[in-house]
Amino acid sequence: MVGYEAGEDGLTLELQPARWALRLLPLGAAQSMSVVCLVRGVDGSWLAGKRASWLASWPGRWALGAAGSVEVGEQPIDTIERELQEEWSVRPDRLRIEALVMRPSELVMLVAQAWLPDGAEVTPDSEHDEFAWWPADVEFWPEEGHSSLRRIASLLDS
Repeated sequence: MVGYEAGEDGLTLELQPARWALRLLPLGAAQSMSVVCLVRGVDGSWLAGKRASWLASWPGRWALGAAGSVEVGEQPIDTIERELQEEWSVRPDRLRIEALVMRPSELVMLVAQAWLPDGAEVTPDSEHDEFAWWPADVEFWPEEGHSSLRRIASLLDS
């Protein structure tokens, strides 16, 4: 469920396609596709956001950039741009596709990096409780930058 509206006429639910729920299963993601896009500042810093506690994935944990599922009929590059706009209210100056990965669950992930223009303002959505710009050098990240995030950033920064 994405949302709901309660009115005098009843309850209206906004639901995601059933295939999205397949991504949450350990096996059988039916080769659905998602994108993850790490966001960089002009100085190379990394945009990190603390995920809201009500979310099904990574609640209360810090993550990099934006992510989401490719909607039916949508091109993955359009998904990246949509997710950046929805989650952070930003448009990238440039994008680079880094990898296409299939997880053991058969979820296909397109990994990208986006660089924001100088002076870009970031406005997080309700999926993030807070955000921060972490230094370009992973060694100087705060404690919240757990090992899997550091590993991804190090791979993409090389």
